[in-house]
Amino acid sequence: MGFGARGGEGTVANLLSRCGDFDLNRKQALAEIAALLDRFDGWESLFRDAGVPNRDLDGYRVTFTVATDMRLDVERERKNR
Repeated sequence: MGFGARGGEGTVANLLSRCGDFDLNRKQALAEIAALLDRFDGWESLFRDAGVPNRDLDGYRVTFTVATDMRLDVERERKNR
C-alpha cells in the first residue's frame, strides 16, 4: 500500500511527501503522525497485562522500535521547519 512518493516505505519523510493529497499541510501531517505514534506508548504493559508471553514480546519489540524511531524523525522534522 502506498502512502507517499516512495510507496509503502515506512518513513516520516515518505508520509509527508504527499500530505497535500490528504488536505493536510506539513505541520498538520506531523501532528497526525505524532498522535498516531502516541497511541503506541505503553504497548508493552498492555501486552503483558493481556498475557502475551515474553518470547512473543521480544518479536513485537522490534516493531515498536520502528515507532520510536519515527517519533524521533517527527521531532527532527518539527525542528527543521
